[in-house]
Amino acid sequence: MRLVLIEWYDAYSDDGEWWEIPTEEPPLLVNRSVGWLAIDGQKNKVLIPHMGDPSQEMNLVPEGTGRMTIPTASVHRIINLVEEHS
Repeated sequence: MRLVLIEWYDAYSDDGEWWEIPTEEPPLLVNRSVGWLAIDGQKNKVLIPHMGDPSQEMNLVPEGTGRMTIPTASVHRIINLVEEHS
């Protein structure tokens, strides 16, 4: 799996207060998420930020937590990150 940073557009709303109806288009809200790209699909990207070390005996199968699914249509860009080994 690739270690990546994904920039993606998110939906947002006001805080529930009453506001004047906008006459101008609001800006896009861009979020950034980092993790291993488990699925790079046509409809969705699945990102896993926390993964067990596959080289350890106790991790017999790949395991991770914090899985996030981002619709591909919402992805602004994907940047490959380089893992540094010490």
